[in-house]
Amino acid sequence: MMNTTNNSLTHNIRTFHHGTEPLVDPIQDTFMRTDKVGNSWFWVGHFETGGHTLDFMYHVSVLQFSKYLPVRMINSVLSITDETGRIYRHEDRFYKVRRGQVAGQGLHIHTDKDVIEGDLDNMRIASAMPDGSIYLDLHGTGYPLYSLGTGYFQIAGVANY
Repeated sequence: MMNTTNNSLTHNIRTFHHGTEPLVDPIQDTFMRTDKVGNSWFWVGHFETGGHTLDFMYHVSVLQFSKYLPVRMINSVLSITDETGRIYRHEDRFYKVRRGQVAGQGLHIHTDKDVIEGDLDNMRIASAMPDGSIYLDLHGTGYPLYSLGTGYFQIAGVANY
């Protein structure tokens, strides 16, 4: 018997509403927003493999540093922690957008060491540094978790959604 229940993230966002109305549209706001000075995406993971407990944090930003000098940059940060071996490694990289690729629509960011592409239901991310790498195929199910319940918070007085 085939399961006809659709539990994809975008299906659930479109069909089920409860609680406080979020200040973001998770489907549209996942993608690159050209009307914003900065766009930022985070992925975190915690897993066990080969007798080791590993954690990672991957953060990619597309930023315009000055309204007077419109140079857009891609910032890529990969951190990997081996809790078992007590080892922490990270790399923080900056690229001018013309050295990487940022699609005007959707979520497609590529550099020589990074790949981010997809949507809330199916996404592929990959990042490499000298001491480690990640490669993930993600499939969103369930419901979104909004920061502070609305999807809005401030860091150093700067609005984040």
